[in-house]
Amino acid sequence: MAASKYSYFTLNVLLYALSLLSVTLAGVTIAFYNGSPIVFDDSMGYFNTLKHGMVSHVRPSYYVDVFKWLVGPRPFYWLVLQSLFQAIVLHLVWSLIPSRLFEGAVRRALILSAFVLFTPLGFESSYLMPDFSGGLMLLTAAATLAFWSNTTFKIKFLLCSFTVLFLSFHISNIPLLVFLLIAASFSILFSRGVCEKSWEAVIVLTVLAIGITLSINLRNVQDLKISSPAPAGKLFAFARFYELGPVKEYIQEGCAQKDVAPSLTYFCDAHTKIPEDWDAQLLLWHGDSPFAAFRETSDERYLSWRDLRTQVSPILEAAVVRSPGAFAYAFLKGGWEQLWRISLSDAFGFGREPLHMHNHLVEAVFSKSDIARFKSSKQYQQKFPMKELTVLYTAAYYIGLLLLVLLIRISTSPEQQFFLCMLLVGILANALICGGLSGLDGRYQLRVAWVPLFAASLVLFKWRFPPRKHS
Repeated sequence: MAASKYSYFTLNVLLYALSLLSVTLAGVTIAFYNGSPIVFDDSMGYFNTLKHGMVSHVRPSYYVDVFKWLVGPRPFYWLVLQSLFQAIVLHLVWSLIPSRLFEGAVRRALILSAFVLFTPLGFESSYLMPDFSGGLMLLTAAATLAFWSNTTFKIKFLLCSFTVLFLSFHISNIPLLVFLLIAASFSILFSRGVCEKSWEAVIVLTVLAIGITLSINLRNVQDLKISSPAPAGKLFAFARFYELGPVKEYIQEGCAQKDVAPSLTYFCDAHTKIPEDWDAQLLLWHGDSPFAAFRETSDERYLSWRDLRTQVSPILEAAVVRSPGAFAYAFLKGGWEQLWRISLSDAFGFGREPLHMHNHLVEAVFSKSDIARFKSSKQYQQKFPMKELTVLYTAAYYIGLLLLVLLIRISTSPEQQFFLCMLLVGILANALICGGLSGLDGRYQLRVAWVPLFAASLVLFKWRFPPRKHS
């Protein structure tokens, strides 16, 4: 009898491992099809700074060490690792919303693998950057909040651990999680006792978010002594609100005054040279941008970011005080535009320049064998089906959003309804934070574009194919 139970357990473990392997391989299929990991200029520029001993300002030290260790010798190793993370989370959340359709390891593996292949998740896991962490952090945080009261300690531990892991991959996840926690707190407050035990989850995740925020800020102070130029930073906000109008109007009016404020002196001359059609990304990174003068004055790239922030902070703060309504409107407008923006050309990061113009970065980062593989890839030779995949991913995203809203209205399960609501809040928060404070970029929303369809499908499958009752 004991041997029979042991054999049954061993078989289940083996089948589960094969299911994980199948979904993991599905996650790197696009990279294999491309002939190389999907890269863009930030991927290579970021790794190049690490290779020369510069510390990242928005990554924890363990992430930096693992990234250097894996990407240096073999970039595909990094893809397998992040694809494995994705596979574990998909199986974990699947276990919280079981369905008869998912019974059996083979069927589960086929369905989850198909989902990865035909949604943006398959692109994210073939991408040589940590963008995959945004959607996974959102999914694990929402699952923790919604299903806290009816899950085992093991599931709670895994959900919280993955939330922390994905949160720490990028500092721009912090405002997203804080937004989600605030929304969850209000939802619980007005739920008339439903999911009241989720307060424990809110407290746990709030403490974790505060702890990680403090640790990253302390690391900045000790190692870099600068402020981060991350999407939640003032530099990005300055550029975005210049593009949307409020900062530009403030500079124009301030420079027209008889006594020009000292903080405006530099930009009074510089802003007249900025083309009207420039967006926030060009203002930040173009060689002819006013920001370029600051970046070129210092041999230490990150010190120049500090100088830039010092220059733009008083302008941004004064402009907000002067016209808060205009900033609120611009923030919402930027978020609304970002909500519907899905584009692989933005994710590649080479929309304005041919890939071969970045050969110096390619050669600085990759080994000789990897350089040859990369230069023979479909991405490098401009044969990658960007338009076709953009259409497919956009359709999956829009269908997922529609299903998410419909299921929130008709679901009879408080936990599932709460789960879907939190995800919808997270999708909106991601658009507001990135589109309102950073810049309009299809890559930002692509990070979470797979989440609505995945979550809605799980709830829909459970409603249409409820799990069998075992006597």
